[in-house]
Amino acid sequence: MTVENTPSASPDHVTLRRIRAEDWARQRALRLEMLADTPIAYLESLHDAEGRSNSAWAAHIAERVASNTSAQWVLDIGDRLVGTMSCVLDDVDRVHVVAVYLSPAYRGRGLVDRMLDEVVQWARARGVTTLLLEVAQENDRAVAAYRRQGFVPTGHTHRHPLYPEITEVEMTRTLDHPG
Repeated sequence: MTVENTPSASPDHVTLRRIRAEDWARQRALRLEMLADTPIAYLESLHDAEGRSNSAWAAHIAERVASNTSAQWVLDIGDRLVGTMSCVLDDVDRVHVVAVYLSPAYRGRGLVDRMLDEVVQWARARGVTTLLLEVAQENDRAVAAYRRQGFVPTGHTHRHPLYPEITEVEMTRTLDHPG
C-alpha cells in the first residue's frame, strides 16, 4: 500500500485514499463494474446507474467529498479505480459500512481489510463504537470477509429490495477504543 501522493501507478501499485471530486468519471466506471459483477450487493440497478447523467455523477461525488457524516475510500492504480468502501454515520451513533467493492483481479490481497481499517479509524475519531452492514447471505465471499474482520450476524434479515429472492443479513462489529 502506498501513500496518497504517488505520481504513477502500475497494476501492482495500489493507492488507498479518500475520494476526490475529480474522481467522478472513474467512480462512475467502477460503479458500473460493481453493478455488473455483483448486482445483489447493491441497492441500485446497472440500468439506473447507466442512465444517470455526467453532471449527476459529478454532483453525487462532490456531495460525498463535502460530507461530515459519510466518507468514501478508493483504491487507485493510476488509470482507474479498482476498489471502494463507504460509510455513513447514523443518528444513533453507528457507522454503516456500504458500497464495498474490489475488482476481481485485486481480491485476496488484503485490500478490503485495509479499506475497513480506514473506516474503523474514521468511526473511532467520531466516538462510534459499532459498525453495521448488510450483506446478501448468498454472497459467500463477502460474508466470509466480514466474519474474518470480526462482524457477527445480529439475527435481523430482510429481502433485498431489488432481488426479493435474496436475503440480506445484518452484521455488526463492536469497536474497541484505544487508550
